[in-house]
Order: sequence, then structure tokens, then C-alpha cells
Amino acid sequence: MGDGKFAFGFIAGILALILIYLFWPSVGSALEVDQWIDLFPSIIAISVAFLSVWLSYQALQIQHRMRQAGTDPVILVHLGSREDEPLLVTAEITNVGAGAACNVDVKFNTDLSRFTPDRIMTNFEDDLYPIKVIPQGQAVSFLFGTGPNLLKDPQIPPIHIHVKYEDIEGMSYHSDQLIDLKELTAQTADKAPLALIAASLKKLEKHSSERARKDRKFHVITQDIDHFRSEEQRRYEEQKAAYEARQHKD
Repeated sequence: MGDGKFAFGFIAGILALILIYLFWPSVGSALEVDQWIDLFPSIIAISVAFLSVWLSYQALQIQHRMRQAGTDPVILVHLGSREDEPLLVTAEITNVGAGAACNVDVKFNTDLSRFTPDRIMTNFEDDLYPIKVIPQGQAVSFLFGTGPNLLKDPQIPPIHIHVKYEDIEGMSYHSDQLIDLKELTAQTADKAPLALIAASLKKLEKHSSERARKDRKFHVITQDIDHFRSEEQRRYEEQKAAYEARQHKD
């Protein structure tokens, strides 16, 4: 039944009752050797039965985890970043399982009110509504904050999260998860591509302005790659011919 917890508890209870029944007549008095010999086979049988039930329960647990990994949705809440702005930290709700997750409800149980909105951009207590569907391999991203702002003092405590969701057949799942911002401490944050482009344009603007102040004229020539290569080849042939002519003259 399910992952075997009910069956294990039920059978373990029956075995415990049998064991109590066997020893109940001898409560308050010492057992003779003959009595121990009579009880020994029953004790061995009950021990073997309990061990068999325990091993079956562990096998069911492993089977349940394998089935969940192969067919069920699995929701993880973790920190992420954006390619266009590496300094910006996001909160990602990702479905890493093998099926679609429905009615995903994420509750942040740690009080973050004193860090919102100065350091944490999204008010996770009010702004997170149940997400209807997160397909397999997809994620829903929320703005969390910038790395330096999240790591400054006073330190933001570890964030405890409770997650509830369903599969497409309506079976419910839940888990308790944790986000610790200290994991950001050793991570690098290179400049974003847009920042690099802006810096390059700034340098180009400065260089162009300096050349313009010297009363120099700019000639902008545009041509396709084939025409450019043919022109380069023509100039090469002309220079080669001129060089050979000088060599022949000398």
C-alpha cells in the first residue's frame, strides 16, 4: 500500500503483540530453563518474520524512489542567475522530475519581512500564488536580489520552504526544502554581455571624438565578404607584380 509504511507498521504491531502474548504469563517471575527452551523457537520465528518485513519495507522504499525518479514530477526550489545580468540572483522553482507538476504551492516559512524590499526584491509571502502547471524540465523564475546586497550584514538566515504539488492524476506530493544564501559567497559574477558591449561602445565613442577633434575625415566603406576578398586579392597581386618588377630591374 503506497510506499509500504502502513503495511510495515501493521505487521510489526502484530508481531509485537504475539511477543507480548508469549511473555505475558512470565511477567513478574523468572523463567525456567525449560520455559526458555520452549519459547526459543517462537522468538527466532518472530525475529525472522520481523527481519523479513523490515527488508521488504526497505525494498518498497527503494522501489518508490525509483518510480518517483522515473515517472513522477519533482519540484526543487533553488537559487539561480540570469545570463544578461550575472549579479542578479533569482529564486527558481524547477521541475526536475519526469512528469508535469500541477497546482504547485510554495510557502516561504522563514520571516523575510525585514529584508523586503530593500534586499529581497520579491515579497514571497504575498506574491507567490499556486502555479497551475510546470512542465517537465521547466522552471518558474522570480527576482530575488543582487548578490552583494543579499550577502551584506545583517546576515539573512537560512530560508525554510514547504512545497506542495500534484501530478496529472491528482496524486499529492510535498517536501520541506532549504535555501542558504551563504552558498553565494564563493561564486563569481562576470560582467554581463550588455555591460561589455556598453563599455566597448564607450571606448569607440571616445576614440572617434579624439580623432574628430584633429580635423580628420572618416570614410566608411561597406561591402560584402566576397567583394572584400576579391579586392584584397587584387591588391595583393598588384603589390606582388610591383615587387617582382623592381627585382627584375635591379
